Amino acid sequence: MALSLAADKETGPVKKTKWYRQLYFWVIVAIILGVLVGWLWPGFGTAMEPVGMTWRPFVGGVNSSWTEKSSCGRSTPICTIS
Repeated sequence: MALSLAADKETGPVKKTKWYRQLYFWVIVAIILGVLVGWLWPGFGTAMEPVGMTWRPFVGGVNSSWTEKSSCGRSTPICTIS
């Protein structure tokens, strides 16, 4: 005796997203390109530093000032910057 749900028949199978449309794929590509640029053309990599500094506050989260020392531990929910 097979159990059949009407909702499953209406929606159909779930389409799988193509590998090149996944975010993790593009993150890996960006990391590999960044390593290659820094290795092959270090001067150009250094010139790209302002681009990295522009995005840093957006991805930094709570502690967006990465150049300063911070104390963030598992026991303390608040990070302090010194």
